[in-house]
Amino acid sequence: MKRTPLLTLTLLGLLLCATPSWARDLGITALKMTASPDGGQEYSVTLQILIIMTALTLLPALLMMMTAFTRIIIVFSILRQALGLHRQTIFVTFGGWDHHGELLNTQAGMLNTLNTALTAFLR
Repeated sequence: MKRTPLLTLTLLGLLLCATPSWARDLGITALKMTASPDGGQEYSVTLQILIIMTALTLLPALLMMMTAFTRIIIVFSILRQALGLHRQTIFVTFGGWDHHGELLNTQAGMLNTLNTALTAFLR
């Protein structure tokens, strides 16, 4: 109980003794981007370190994900070969759906119709 007034007086004394010089600007900017004369950008060292550390943190995880996917593909291909299954490609065609063979004739007829309509409209 007797320590509470002593602690309060100590904290009050520290607050009153604080000077503005303690809060001065050290001139170090953490995140600074400046434009260079050649049109690029220059980054502060702390920002460069932040980017590098972020990349170093995420790259192993990405590598692990790619490695696991590659392993799964390899295991499936070995399994397919062990079972005696071969890769088969199936081509399916639907007659009448592909109009690319007659596209030029169709477009020529539509352009003639459009030309006739526009000529009649403008006269």
